[in-house]
Amino acid sequence: MSKFYVMKRIFSQIYFLLIIPCLLVAQVEKPFPVLGDKPEWNELVTTGSVVSPVTNIDNYTYKYSIDTLICGKQYTAVTINNKPIKAFVRNESRSTFLRTETDCQIPDFKMYDFGDELKTFGDMIFVPLDGSSKGELAMLTEIDSINIGGKVRMRYELTFTEKTLIKKVEWIEGIGSLVHPFYPLVKLNVYDGPSYTLLCASENGVLKYQNAQYKTCFYKEEKPFWLFKDDVTWTFVHYNSVFPAVKDTWKYDSEASICGQKYSRIIFSMFGKDSLFVRNQGNKTFYRTGKNCAKPEYMLYDFDLKLGDTFNLANRYNYKVKSKVVQVDSVFQYDKKRKRIVFEYSFPSDKSTTQMTWVEGLGSELNPFYMYHIYPQLADPNQKWVPLCYFQGTASIYKNSSYVNCSLISDTKDNQNLGKEITVSPNPFDNDLTINVLDNNNNLNLSIFDLRGKLLLQRTMSSEITTLELDFLAKGVYLLKVEDLENRKSETIKIVK
Repeated sequence: MSKFYVMKRIFSQIYFLLIIPCLLVAQVEKPFPVLGDKPEWNELVTTGSVVSPVTNIDNYTYKYSIDTLICGKQYTAVTINNKPIKAFVRNESRSTFLRTETDCQIPDFKMYDFGDELKTFGDMIFVPLDGSSKGELAMLTEIDSINIGGKVRMRYELTFTEKTLIKKVEWIEGIGSLVHPFYPLVKLNVYDGPSYTLLCASENGVLKYQNAQYKTCFYKEEKPFWLFKDDVTWTFVHYNSVFPAVKDTWKYDSEASICGQKYSRIIFSMFGKDSLFVRNQGNKTFYRTGKNCAKPEYMLYDFDLKLGDTFNLANRYNYKVKSKVVQVDSVFQYDKKRKRIVFEYSFPSDKSTTQMTWVEGLGSELNPFYMYHIYPQLADPNQKWVPLCYFQGTASIYKNSSYVNCSLISDTKDNQNLGKEITVSPNPFDNDLTINVLDNNNNLNLSIFDLRGKLLLQRTMSSEITTLELDFLAKGVYLLKVEDLENRKSETIKIVK
């Protein structure tokens, strides 16, 4: 036995002797709740496999029903979603035992131990893993205390090996395992079995534990994409050869019945009356560009796709863009665990491939309406939309870190903006438009374009303030481009008459 191991054992015993009096002074907690506590555990169960890790999501609520006498000892019966199951628990000293049969020939199993056998670092205990005699020897590798629900509770971390994999399980006194409070009832198979996560634990209707990652006691499966009632607004930076950076906002306008189906209508502020219609069906999202039933709708997202599946990617020119799924997994984004699909696609005239990622409920990381990116070079090789900010109501759900804020359209990485504060007023305007460029000492070029990129006016500005007479313009949306030609910087602002 090494000196290091001996010293570790001595230190762990001293630590245990010091921590126990502190916990006793605070308040001795039961190893596991009893019937009178009216406990409730909310469990998230995700089912999947290596090919498709998230195929089904379920919520289970565990409660107690009655106390019952089994083999001369009092147990408490457990229910799942208010339905009785073969699970009975009892506390004895600092330990909790679980029984899965009423047959006295079949013993119960020790489910938790907060000081009877497990006292110091390195202590070993048998951990039942599937409600039977099968299990693994686990070593106590960490002991400390934690304040949860207004009480100081002991926290144990145990390490064991299952199928050559090293795994850890965390126990909280009075709550149980943070993976599954009745963990011996389930098989913790990391390859093909379900994944378990404790969301909440409460007593007498009072919440005493909540998973900080999920922030909910009932996880709702995410729909494939947002709809009208979700009140989502998308802001993009639109680039092309004429105006290098224009902020554009897309948002839901209304609901519409088209060809017997219910759609949500999205309007594009930059293009005035142009709109897009989307709808969800199962794990798929479809879109159409108009109300003409003679024209087909197209698939925007499909979260039923599996690894290796091939499909044609939606695009505004209706070309067959061959795509193949190369990765399917899940990712935690914006307080939810969401399915993620990564695929490669290629143009018919190009042998090279490009990757795109879809995230359930959020859409493509390139642009939720990515079909406007496919084949942009046919119209303009420099045309693209870059996500800036997304909002749900007034709450921010996405912010592009490459930009200063959600109001500025200038990209701080390529430093194309003027670096000066520009104000235009009034906006909207009637005839005259005043441009104020703070601390301007350069000759600036002012250009006004229509949305098709046609140049309508060009002037030179050498002071901080200048006024343009624009009575010749018809009512509509235009683009004001302010350029510092000497320093090769520019900024574009949308103006409305």
